[in-house]
Amino acid sequence: MVRVVWVVVAALVVIPLVGLFVLVMNPVWRDDARLEAFYERVAAYPLPPGSREAFLQDRDVTFGKNLVGGSGSYCDYRVRITLETSLSPEEFRRHYAGAAIAGPSIRR
Repeated sequence: MVRVVWVVVAALVVIPLVGLFVLVMNPVWRDDARLEAFYERVAAYPLPPGSREAFLQDRDVTFGKNLVGGSGSYCDYRVRITLETSLSPEEFRRHYAGAAIAGPSIRR
């Protein structure tokens, strides 16, 4: 009988805590999924001609508030891929200026 009481008390404590955890973490999991999808779209875009990834392990994905400064209440998503290229900076910018990569808030 005492064992049953302990199981019931434990369930009454653990179940609400698990529910609270899921409630609090849901936005985090959603934003992580959006950032991962954004990263995959960026990485899938073809590299400029005459370019290659310098360091495959040097990819960086960041999500945070005001990463570039400022005091707004917005979040930044950043993807960094280090490239080596023979293109001029102008040619490089021109290649990515036409990129149609949907931002992180776009759901596919």
